Amino acid sequence: MKKTAIIFIGLLSSLLASINGNAADVTAKTNIDGVVIKKFTCTLGQWYEGNIVNRTDQAISNVNIKSYDSDGDPIGSCTIAKKVNPASGDRFSVGGCNCGDSIFYKINVK
Repeated sequence: MKKTAIIFIGLLSSLLASINGNAADVTAKTNIDGVVIKKFTCTLGQWYEGNIVNRTDQAISNVNIKSYDSDGDPIGSCTIAKKVNPASGDRFSVGGCNCGDSIFYKINVK
């Protein structure tokens, strides 16, 4: 039981560090293999920002990010229409996300 608790605490610490850590260190995964957000960060508790990188051969047209608290309950959501062509990237910023109190997030791109 102690080993399980230590592993859980380690994973939770990693999540917290990735959300609150230095933006240069955070690369967030999305629902599509080959699409990531580098330098992903929460700014002023409301804005998600980063560089979206599309390594696929299909364009994407929007980014939806959901924020969750420590109980796994959704506490915020934001979407930005952002076209990113295949094999390219672009900077983005989206507000109204309520990310300051979030413990983890899910990113869906279309």
